[in-house]
Amino acid sequence: VSQAIRYPGVYSAQRRVAQKDLEMQQADYALQEQAFLEAVSLTYYQLVYLQNKRSILAHLDSLYSGVAQAAKRKYELGEQNYLEMLNTQAQQQELSMRLKQLDEDIKIASFDLNSFLLLEKVFSLADTHLAKLDYVKYELENHPEMLRIDKQKQSAFSLMRLEKANRMPDLNLEYFQGKNNGPDALLYKGFSVGLDVPLWFGASQSKIKAAAIQQKRVEQLSFDVFVRLQTRQNQLLGALTRDEQALLYYETQGKKLAEELLKVAQKSYQLGEINFLQFIQSVQSAQLIELDYLDNLISFNQNSIRLKYLNLK
Repeated sequence: VSQAIRYPGVYSAQRRVAQKDLEMQQADYALQEQAFLEAVSLTYYQLVYLQNKRSILAHLDSLYSGVAQAAKRKYELGEQNYLEMLNTQAQQQELSMRLKQLDEDIKIASFDLNSFLLLEKVFSLADTHLAKLDYVKYELENHPEMLRIDKQKQSAFSLMRLEKANRMPDLNLEYFQGKNNGPDALLYKGFSVGLDVPLWFGASQSKIKAAAIQQKRVEQLSFDVFVRLQTRQNQLLGALTRDEQALLYYETQGKKLAEELLKVAQKSYQLGEINFLQFIQSVQSAQLIELDYLDNLISFNQNSIRLKYLNLK
């Protein structure tokens, strides 16, 4: 019976290499999970944004429909010229077309969200208000991308230790028994102990050098990724500051201005104080303020989500 026993350091080194490989797989999974959550969050809030935009346009469509009917009635009574009535109908029809296009965009966003959630039925949202999200600045050292690279460094170091351990001699143990062919032969028992000493180190030395080079490469990669994460984070923080200033304007001035524009325009048009063109200009100004706010809000929320996950891909 013989048994070859590797140098004890080989077994612990192999275990460390296997452990680091497992940890690298777990880090890769964490990155994939983070990218998935970011994609789902962005798609969800895009859908909420589209529904909120539709609510604004639907309110205007209702307003335009009423104005168009009133314009037609005025034309029939001779109180309004034909061109003004046509302009009223054109504005109302244009807005109706925008609503139909927006409905298609909502369907597309719903299908996109459904593809992430793997639902049997198409996902749809109840009327949901688009709320402003809070944002959190990432501690870059704890970012999954940096943790994955750290596991790569540890793996390269473990491989180098394993190759060094492979250069150590193995222990051979053998137990034997036997007897000769003579009469009254006795049973002889014995054992032997030996060492297998590697004579050629060229291949293992190359592997050790390769592992050392891999360590240096990963260290450089770690620096590069950290700089990219930092740059991306600063870009998003700048974008959030820009969006927040726009939101602050709406909250302090824009909202009140849009409401007043719409209220005064409706009342003035009904009383005949302004013509249809002036009415449309006022309504469009109010609409632009509301839609700009919504665009800035979704931009803020999207940048908040991107900052939260800080995905480089």
